[in-house]
Amino acid sequence: MLARKKWPYEHLKTGIYEYQPKQSLTKDKLKQSIIHAWEDKKRQRKKQQEITQHNKSFSKEVFYENLETAITRNETERALVLIKPDNIEELEQLIGIIGRDSLVNHIGKNSFEVFKLGACNPNITRTSDTAIAVQIDYPVNQETLEFNMQGLCKHLAKCTFKFSDEKYKFTVSIGLLKLGH
Repeated sequence: MLARKKWPYEHLKTGIYEYQPKQSLTKDKLKQSIIHAWEDKKRQRKKQQEITQHNKSFSKEVFYENLETAITRNETERALVLIKPDNIEELEQLIGIIGRDSLVNHIGKNSFEVFKLGACNPNITRTSDTAIAVQIDYPVNQETLEFNMQGLCKHLAKCTFKFSDEKYKFTVSIGLLKLGH
């Protein structure tokens, strides 16, 4: 039985990056293909690493493991930031449960981004229907802590919450608890 010759698109399915017909292959084309394949693979690895880091940052299991480690083993100094929207019941009556959940997710996402930019190694989870908790590395000094918390407050004050094509203003209450040493 003769083996059927594979067409170029079938090779692409098996992981071949690019098809170069032998008749038009040159050293430069081969070099460019290798460089493009390498750069593409590098981008894919970086994206996968970011996805993995993001998933760990938002994992409830990882959050509570880190919390237990910080409290019981005193291995690292961490802080627990608790954030809850003010007057959430009134807002829930206006926009419903789905709107309330969207607001809490909005606050969580924006809080996470602030702490991520501050290189605080954030780990976040919802602690209830109306509150979130973020674990961060405890800053080396009080000024850095105050700067991070003020940055969070300023950022959340600027964030517009949109739901069903309408904008809603919100305020939050924030608590901070030092964990570890």
